[in-house]
Amino acid sequence: MNSICTRWMNLRIEAIGNIAVGGAAFFAVLARGSLSASIAGLSITKSLEITSGLGWMLKSIGDTEIRMAAMERIMEYIGDTPQEKAFDEPKAPKNWPSQGKITIKQTYFRYRPELPNVIKDLNIQVNSCEKVLYACKSLLNAIIDWYCRQNRFRKINIFTWNAKNC
Repeated sequence: MNSICTRWMNLRIEAIGNIAVGGAAFFAVLARGSLSASIAGLSITKSLEITSGLGWMLKSIGDTEIRMAAMERIMEYIGDTPQEKAFDEPKAPKNWPSQGKITIKQTYFRYRPELPNVIKDLNIQVNSCEKVLYACKSLLNAIIDWYCRQNRFRKINIFTWNAKNC
């Protein structure tokens, strides 16, 4: 839509420029006896510059309007925007260990009981404060679910809880 509007505006600017050039040429022909050829040529040449001058002026007005709208938006956000409540970090349970280690030994995973294993003999040891990079969130969730079921742990959202001692 923007390019259509730009083309329409350019068409109008070109039309106004052509009218100015045509008017200058018409008056140069009408005043050929009293007007020198150099002045007639100068007036036609300068009228050709009207098109570029109008285009520059309209572009500058548009840019100024965009900048003013951006400043108006910034001023609105600075003054009138209500602030959010402060974020309360989740608290770990009182019996939560201060140091920990996750060990998974010789684990096999499959999507369904009748399908072959997709992960064979998985051995993982994650020590306290180590960072773990994983490629598939669903696989990580499956491992965490399995680990929690095996050790009778309650699954917590490990992505929002932040260990302070690390």
